[in-house]
Amino acid sequence: MSTKVKVCLALACLALHYAASAQLFKLAKTVRDFTANPCMLVIKPDEPVLIQGNTDGSIIFRSAVTGAIENKVSAHSKTINNIDFNTTNNLLISTSVNGEIRVYDFAEKKIINQLTRSEYSGMKFAAFSIADGFIYFNGYNRLYKTRSDLTQDVIKIYDFTDSITAGVITPDRSALIIALGKYLYVINPRTDEIVQQLFTGNSPVEKLRMLPGSGVLSWSTDGTIQIWKLTLGQLETTAIQWFKAGTPSNISFSHDGHYMVTGNVGNWVRIWNPALKKIEQELIGHQSAVNGYAFAPGDTTLFTASNDLSLKIWKTRVDTLIVPDHPEKKQAKSVTTNSPPQAVLREPVNPDVKMLPKNVPQHVRNRTVMKTETIKLGKPTIDVYIYDNHIIDGDTLSIFFNGDWVLKNYGVVKEKKKITLNLLENTNNYMVLFAENLGSKPPNSAVVYFVDGKEKRYITLNSDMTQCSAINFVYKK
Repeated sequence: MSTKVKVCLALACLALHYAASAQLFKLAKTVRDFTANPCMLVIKPDEPVLIQGNTDGSIIFRSAVTGAIENKVSAHSKTINNIDFNTTNNLLISTSVNGEIRVYDFAEKKIINQLTRSEYSGMKFAAFSIADGFIYFNGYNRLYKTRSDLTQDVIKIYDFTDSITAGVITPDRSALIIALGKYLYVINPRTDEIVQQLFTGNSPVEKLRMLPGSGVLSWSTDGTIQIWKLTLGQLETTAIQWFKAGTPSNISFSHDGHYMVTGNVGNWVRIWNPALKKIEQELIGHQSAVNGYAFAPGDTTLFTASNDLSLKIWKTRVDTLIVPDHPEKKQAKSVTTNSPPQAVLREPVNPDVKMLPKNVPQHVRNRTVMKTETIKLGKPTIDVYIYDNHIIDGDTLSIFFNGDWVLKNYGVVKEKKKITLNLLENTNNYMVLFAENLGSKPPNSAVVYFVDGKEKRYITLNSDMTQCSAINFVYKK
């Protein structure tokens, strides 16, 4: 059986499982607190922050739990057409078609770098390269590169005959993929060399999107969506999936990759199951075109933003359904649902983690958690030490334990970093290693050293951009 057939069968099996178990979204709330038309919504990869780009060039930062505005900046003079993040997710990069790049710092809550030149008009994307040292962007048919602080000279890498319509870079920064007409080009960010040219079909590609995992979605002007598998920095020459989805629009995926949301079909959005090539649900309620949509962490909440100047919050479980379109109507009605209560570690639920019963984290920041070992202990605390026993290659990690980040953005070195863990009795206590980057020699790895009461233990944890490894401590008196 070919690899293509195996991948398609696996996608179909997963899709059937989710189609049987998924619960449709219901409207929970409508928010009306902005004055410019929205053009996109994105979720910050490592925090519950919803980011709204507008046609007046402003960016609104919202809570991905309540939808409330937390910050707003005037970033561009024209419509924002692309938003991306650096490898540590502490910087946001945005572009507009008139040749503007802005870099926003989440810690400082302001724009720290900017670039504006008319010669870069036609800009469709900007993306941080390996180790965030450079930024790639385009101006019509030209591909440029410059230092990430935007203060150095800009280098023109390529001058193509067709205009660049879209561009994405893989999470590990191993490949830059751009669309020109009917072709996809794959560029090696280490050398800036074109390593692949791939013909997509009879119509130009208008949209590109990275899928959760190792896939790339292209959407052509004739309505054809194709999904390409990325292997070792190159795209497989035959699409593993394709279907017709109408006029290209913005695209948003659930964090587990099983659902896709699109717009440009009137005043509603469509939730697709791409593996089955079918529409699972159409969300109707907006009064004008819907241009922005994004899943909150955990995929149980979906946000949609429309030119009717409203943000709608849809949930798979709605305990109280607010009358949406008339804010003056405060009356709410109860909605009975049959969904089981979510397993929680404590209240409020940490949106970084999806918990299963018995304190088992299934996803942390939308990455699968892989257990390595279970360690049984007879005391309520344990000291663990984190260090790198190999070549120091720039690995940066965070440690997630029982609902809290006990270590954030730590650059692993040979010296041991001590962490004291307080254990819950008679349950699981998962310590999860979360890779903030992959260093120069992937995957991100660290040695965890501790004494389990009997002997010294050394366990190597490896994590990448799709999964996290974890140790489970079980404390019993």
